[in-house]
Amino acid sequence: MIRSKGGAAFLLLLLSITISAPDVLSENEPIVHGGGGDPIVVDLAARERNIAATPPGYKLLVEGLYVRNVVAAAPEKAGYAVEVWGLLIGPGVQTSLVTLPGAAVLLVRSGQVLLLAGDRKMELGLGASALVPEGTGARFINRDSARPVVLRAVIVSGRR
Repeated sequence: MIRSKGGAAFLLLLLSITISAPDVLSENEPIVHGGGGDPIVVDLAARERNIAATPPGYKLLVEGLYVRNVVAAAPEKAGYAVEVWGLLIGPGVQTSLVTLPGAAVLLVRSGQVLLLAGDRKMELGLGASALVPEGTGARFINRDSARPVVLRAVIVSGRR
């Protein structure tokens, strides 16, 4: 529970950043290094030639589910932390069971996915959102054999 107006404003700002941050790159779109150097060009066609390769900027969390940290924040005096992750599920992939590190709001940014969370089963399409309570295991199924699913996860956890 947010107990201050500053905390609510912080979460609204964080959510607006997460909605506007990109997750998917088009072929050979440059990724600009934060240091202002020359852009790094990623050959996404190489991913199609080697489907087992990890997508640029992502790491494998569980079988079939790639993640990247978009932003993490833990206000100094607050009793919570907020992380924003990009999630990627390949075409035709069913992930292993995963428990995220807190309660999560999932936003579908591209594709359609079947979400199995606890005893709930939800079919989610572009623009849909779902809540996954803290400590609940989840599995994702991408039934589309041609396109990946891209999700944004806003994860809120109590600091321990």
